[in-house]
Amino acid sequence: MQKTLFESDNSQIGFRLHRLELYNWGTFNKSIRRIEPNGYTSLLTGANGSGKSTIVDALLTLLVPNTIRNYNLASLPEKRRERDEKTYVLGAYGRLKDEIDQNTSKVQYLRTKDDYSVLLAYFFNQGYQQKITLAQVFWFENDSIRKFFIKSDKELNIEEHFNNVSSIKDLKKRLISNGNTDIYDQFINYSISFRRIFGLISEKALGLFNQTVAIKVIGDLNDFLRNYMLEKVDIREKIRDLKKNYDDLTKSYEAIQKANKQLQQLKPIISEANQFEKLSFEIQESNNCLRIVTPFFF
Repeated sequence: MQKTLFESDNSQIGFRLHRLELYNWGTFNKSIRRIEPNGYTSLLTGANGSGKSTIVDALLTLLVPNTIRNYNLASLPEKRRERDEKTYVLGAYGRLKDEIDQNTSKVQYLRTKDDYSVLLAYFFNQGYQQKITLAQVFWFENDSIRKFFIKSDKELNIEEHFNNVSSIKDLKKRLISNGNTDIYDQFINYSISFRRIFGLISEKALGLFNQTVAIKVIGDLNDFLRNYMLEKVDIREKIRDLKKNYDDLTKSYEAIQKANKQLQQLKPIISEANQFEKLSFEIQESNNCLRIVTPFFF
């Protein structure tokens, strides 16, 4: 239903998260887990280690570029460093001390590099009746983590559209065959596509979202605003542009002054031209009179 300017219920305005799905992500192993806010502001609660940060980090992964993304923001700094895409895809769940060297430990994983992982979020804009599904697929190839990105104008889900994967190539073909679905190999192109639909003009919005997901202390407010809310500006370039504009204005002013001076110099010529025209007319009149008067006297 289209909203009017006078409606007071703004709970469903804009693109709202309706469903978030995870498959083989973190300790959520071999099954599809989902949360369904259905477009409403929701509270995510649970005991320590229950997977709250894992769910939040899944949403961050779908929306925020890896270069500025921070995982496990709610924990201590040393705990944050333990999580990255690789540990989430393989399902890291703990460390086992080495039997010989007790000072070293080995990360334990729920999955192998033969498995794949899927993250999916479905958004809906009630005002425009517009759907968008964002998804990412992760797998390993030659011991390196690989991924591709999906943006679809349809409502997709993992069970129907990402299950029974025989190969990544076939999965891509299957997704494209749904229609209105785009596949990207680079996050930047995927990000540009969904930001255009969401109305996010600047990538700064994603950086701000990344910082505010689990913010506890802002610290210096000025630094926060400069780093996460204001676009970086090349001051030197701005100064060069300003100087060039000033030079252009100066040249324009000088040209106007020169033109005004030329006009002032032309004013006497106009006056003298008018006087010349007047005298020429009088001379012509006098000559005409002489031609008439001469025969009379002779």
